[in-house]
Amino acid sequence: MMDASAPTRDAASRTDSDARPDSAARRYDPRSALVDRSFSGNDARTRVTLAPVTARSGRAPTMRAVAETLRRQLSSSAVFAAQGAFNALGGGRFVAVVQRTDRGNERSPTLLVLVASELDGAAQIEGFAEVPTLGVWQGAGTSGCDLTVMGRELRDLDNDGEPELSLAIEYCSQPVCPTGVTQFRYLVVYDLDPAPRVAVMVERAVLPQSEVLLKRQRTTRWRDVDRDGHPDLLIEGTDCELLPDWRSIPEDASAASRGCVSLVEGVCCVQASETVLYDPREDLWHPGGDGAELASPAPCGGAEGE
Repeated sequence: MMDASAPTRDAASRTDSDARPDSAARRYDPRSALVDRSFSGNDARTRVTLAPVTARSGRAPTMRAVAETLRRQLSSSAVFAAQGAFNALGGGRFVAVVQRTDRGNERSPTLLVLVASELDGAAQIEGFAEVPTLGVWQGAGTSGCDLTVMGRELRDLDNDGEPELSLAIEYCSQPVCPTGVTQFRYLVVYDLDPAPRVAVMVERAVLPQSEVLLKRQRTTRWRDVDRDGHPDLLIEGTDCELLPDWRSIPEDASAASRGCVSLVEGVCCVQASETVLYDPREDLWHPGGDGAELASPAPCGGAEGE
């Protein structure tokens, strides 16, 4: 999957601030759509292609060597840890998922998807992308709240002869008043040639701590809907929300009478579905349209410094 328009920058010219995405500037409102449109495609703030590599040993770099290179290129004070194995891409290139934790900001780690190679014992970072999130809050005290890679798969998802990396991630956002924390689960698929970029990002769950807010759950499956030889993504699930007048709903009221597929104790669930077609012109799955921007909500009192 080649992208000739990807920006190439000399590693020496980058700063720690511009190597990381401005997460407050491009936010996806999980209430607006099933698919995260704002992070699809080539976004320079979430993708960095480094200077071309002229030689590779063919061996996988060690995590120690990768961490040393990342500390030089990104931040000398950050801690980098591998999340799983280094997977071979061919030609001496390997893909890895690495967690970055900045000292003094341990509650908000990030994940990097990077393509690397090895030469003379040193790691060569050929490109990386930060996995988009809506503000991780590590150690929220709720099950499933730590930033976690729940599953990963490396295979040719679009039938173009080159593998993509598929990640299933979960985390909780920073608590906000008065709703508390929200747990997110995402499917994120990365194009890896020549450097990682988001090919599609889909919500699998949005589960706010508050009982009165919308809860969203999704399943995903691949199928060639338009029969163009490239698998498309089918998304199905439910949106469940406490109805404003739930106290006045008769106990024998039917779900259908309120436009629900299920109605239990005032919580109405409706079905939702979307088909995301593969776009061969852009070499990604793209439903079209722009994602909504979401300003960072104000944290609960004292949460920032806990």
